[in-house]
Amino acid sequence: MAREWKTAVLSRVEQETAGTKRFYFKVPGEPVFDFAPGQFVTFDLPIEAKVRLRSYSIASSPAGTNEFELIIVKVEDGKGTHYLFSEVIGTEFQFIGPLGKFVLPENTNTDLCFIGTGTGIAPLRSMIRFIMEKNLPYNSITLIFGSRFEADILYRKEFDALASANSKFKFIPTLSRAGHDWNGPKGYVHDHYKHHFADGRDAQFFICGLNHMVSQCRENLAALGYSKEHIHFEKYD
Repeated sequence: MAREWKTAVLSRVEQETAGTKRFYFKVPGEPVFDFAPGQFVTFDLPIEAKVRLRSYSIASSPAGTNEFELIIVKVEDGKGTHYLFSEVIGTEFQFIGPLGKFVLPENTNTDLCFIGTGTGIAPLRSMIRFIMEKNLPYNSITLIFGSRFEADILYRKEFDALASANSKFKFIPTLSRAGHDWNGPKGYVHDHYKHHFADGRDAQFFICGLNHMVSQCRENLAALGYSKEHIHFEKYD
């Protein structure tokens, strides 16, 4: 079946960190842009490149509207992100989607651990927000987010507030290049999920980030005794 190209209109842009922005798009002509938490969209960007297609995970949860959110980091030599970061409100983009099979399982009634680095936080945030908004059953939720510096922690205020309001939600931002004034968790994400789930209790894992990180997570979780049915992942280069 041929994929249908749609039009997205840039409706809002918010600065998240020094090099990262939140882009909001509306899909005109569709009262509701429906997608499953964890899915992505692929844009055809009018850039000079052999491959013009760029895929981005949706960071928002389905809200019954025709708007969706992406969080994108500006890559220094990336033609796609330079184009996006230069566009103005009202710009139209051609895209296909939603796409992807990195979605929540039917049964979420276990301990849930979300592991992400960089903008890999996008589909994890979508899933977590959906679980909360739809009151899906779960035992606990642990979000382990890895970044280099404190200034790189994405959606920090949102997740800190959620952790303060919900005793069943734990937010663990860990820094690989922590400064002397950082009193929070340090090191890579692997140090933390191996510690928190060393007992091998019933849990499901959702991982998104660079290929190497995801592969290492899968190996480590398998060594802890978790089967592939309990490990869900999305990776990118």
